[in-house]
Amino acid sequence: MYPSLLQKTLRAVLIGTSLAVLPAVPFYVYTFDASPRQLAILVPLFLPALIAMILSDLFFIRMYLKPVARLYSLAEAGRPVDETTLARARQRALNFPAFGVVRVFIPHAIIGSGIFNLCIMFGNAYLALGIDPGDFLMYWVINLTVVPVAHAVYEYFALSKAMIPTLQKIEAEMIALPEIPRLKVIAVSLATKVIVIFLMLGMAPLFILGVSLNKKQTSLLIARESEHLVQRAEMLASLLPSATQPQRTALLASAGREGIALLVDSTGRPELSGAPLDPAVRSRFLEFAEMKRGDRAVLNDESVLAARARSSDGETLIAAALPMRTILTESSTLRTGTALIIIVSMLLLAGLLTLVARDINNSTRALVAGLKEVEGGSIDHEVKIYSTDEFSTIGEGFNRMIAGLKERNFIKDTFGKYVAPTVMEKILRETKREGDAFRLGGERRRVTILISDIRDFTQRTEDSSAEAIVDLLNRYLEKMVGVVERYDGTVDKYIGDALMVLFGAPLTREDDPDRAVRAAFAMRDELAALNRDLRVLYGRKFEAIRIGIGIHTGEVVAGSLGSANRLEYTVIGDAVNLASRIEGLTKAFKTDILISEDTVKELKGKYPLERLPKTKVKGKKGDIVVYKAGRLPSRGRKIDS
Repeated sequence: MYPSLLQKTLRAVLIGTSLAVLPAVPFYVYTFDASPRQLAILVPLFLPALIAMILSDLFFIRMYLKPVARLYSLAEAGRPVDETTLARARQRALNFPAFGVVRVFIPHAIIGSGIFNLCIMFGNAYLALGIDPGDFLMYWVINLTVVPVAHAVYEYFALSKAMIPTLQKIEAEMIALPEIPRLKVIAVSLATKVIVIFLMLGMAPLFILGVSLNKKQTSLLIARESEHLVQRAEMLASLLPSATQPQRTALLASAGREGIALLVDSTGRPELSGAPLDPAVRSRFLEFAEMKRGDRAVLNDESVLAARARSSDGETLIAAALPMRTILTESSTLRTGTALIIIVSMLLLAGLLTLVARDINNSTRALVAGLKEVEGGSIDHEVKIYSTDEFSTIGEGFNRMIAGLKERNFIKDTFGKYVAPTVMEKILRETKREGDAFRLGGERRRVTILISDIRDFTQRTEDSSAEAIVDLLNRYLEKMVGVVERYDGTVDKYIGDALMVLFGAPLTREDDPDRAVRAAFAMRDELAALNRDLRVLYGRKFEAIRIGIGIHTGEVVAGSLGSANRLEYTVIGDAVNLASRIEGLTKAFKTDILISEDTVKELKGKYPLERLPKTKVKGKKGDIVVYKAGRLPSRGRKIDS
């Protein structure tokens, strides 16, 4: 896969370079007035610069992607990838598009421009190329700022796409590792992308337009004025020989009003009229007028622009001149106006892009804030995006997701009131692991089972209303379940007034038997407190609640039983039946807590227990041994969980 990544990267470099070079060629040809001969020399001279740019790109890309290459090398060799290699590869992969932009504007552009300018200097020195050395600085500025724009923008998105398979590979490798270091990644917000990319794409043509106009305006003005002077000289040469004195004066005055200096020679004595000229300009103009040239000629030098023409009979010579500073002043005014228009356009573009970016930023910030709230555990946050674009759709989807999370939490909380929290977590965890379907079946476990039952509950129901019985049961179970949960027991089921509790399923702890015994002692104390409260509530005639508790440890099958549509997590086995029988023995032995010998053998703590005579229970062939729980000492009444 690494060679494929290099291939895609090289393709992006070549396409990006083409996007930069191809539009630049007509720009340079038009702006700098390159002749066919100069173009024939420049094309071969550009090849070394192009080759150097591509080679430098490959060098820097290979150096930058070394961690990624190492990742692929380890994966292909079947060797494990360590956290540091994975972290560095991930950092380089995520920063690769930003690296591409920096590489295009710095080494790529600098190396290409530098070698190209050296080649032009070589051409001037040895091939009579004739490029104005004053243009070199302009080449540097344009090649380092405007020309690379299209290349950089294209590469940013092309490299982002090319790196997706690598990031997917890294993500797959991360699953096998607990945690990898988070190295710094260049975060580029959507608003920043919009501003930077569109500013570059929008300002580059404006900048090129400004450079072109600045370079061409003077030459275009000179060409225009040169043609105008030639036309004026030819017109005067045709009109003056036959014009009357008033007409002659009017024609010469008209030229003067246009800032044109005239030389009229029909008698061998040249006469100057029209706009005044500086001495140096005047001297150069007279030299031009006296030159032995053809009937039509043009002078264009640093001080003056002039044209001359002779009348049809050849007797009258007319020369018209315009000081170059006049043309340059007009050109400077035009350049200033053009620059002002371009600057205002750029500022307007930047302002409009800022408004667009601010709107995007507000929407993304609202979404990110909502995500952080959810990540922090809050699902009460609602995203407010007031727009008609895709962000509004995303915001509505986010709010629907939050509503779904609230509903799921409500179901989970409600579900947790009908089954023990530990059972609920196990079901959800196994459902997530197995998919949507939850497997039926179970597993063998050694658990401690506690069964409690209210004495004479049937008689109590006959003497009280159903509402009173339900209220009494709820008060009693709330206290007992609170004790059970305090000692990490799991309420398996309610059987009327009986309570079945598991220690060791679904979660197993080393001291499950001790926890069951400590829970039984705590239930006894909690019941005494509850009876005192109920006597205050119902009066002295209230008959105290008495319970029996049986505890046994043994092997059971624990798991989900039932049908695919209705399941129950429970335990089954002889140990459950024996725990129930032991609870029933509490009436015969006139005590409230009985513990089987199997449980006592596994206890790690010391408790006030009394071994009772062997006894028979229904369903067991042999005798069993149980222990009667005594009273804890006063100083030990508080039992740590």
